[in-house]
Amino acid sequence: MAQGILDVVKLSDPTGKILNERTLENGLVIQKVSVPLGVIAIIYESRPNVTSDAATLCIKSGNT
Repeated sequence: MAQGILDVVKLSDPTGKILNERTLENGLVIQKVSVPLGVIAIIYESRPNVTSDAATLCIKSGNT
């Protein structure tokens, strides 16, 4: 379980990345930025590592 958490910690931060950007003819800049969804609901089978993996992914992505 600890190795799974450490693997997620090594990933780059997914929030705040600019996914797409363009400038309109009038000079308005439009950006598509990755943000947390907010609240995540997870349905899973009860294996010991799933809870820690799910919690780690939610924390890493800024969700609750």
